Amino acid sequence: MASHDQRTRERVSVGNVRGEARLTQGAGRYPFAVVDFTMLGMQVALRDPPPEGTRLELRFDVDGLDGARKRITLQGEIVRNKLSEGVQMSGIRFLEPADSPGLDELESIYIEQFFDNEI
Repeated sequence: MASHDQRTRERVSVGNVRGEARLTQGAGRYPFAVVDFTMLGMQVALRDPPPEGTRLELRFDVDGLDGARKRITLQGEIVRNKLSEGVQMSGIRFLEPADSPGLDELESIYIEQFFDNEI
């Protein structure tokens, strides 16, 4: 486990869902924006991506489907970095079981907000 000084906190947005990512390996600031989200992971746009293999603790403060404010914590890992149309993209693979309650709820909230924004 990395010390507090070795962790980096960043705000992240999934639709209107906000959260915080703590790097559990490496140092530096890695602000990112979520481009896509699935049950397996997320694709994010990064300015200066951490190296592949960097592990993250993702904390999302969300309004749950029941309307209550709650925090969902998930573990993830950077699995690839690539340049796409001038934007540095990284894949984050979730290190959570597919039936994780937090992952299931986060996906439901993201899908609901995506369709609300599209209509």
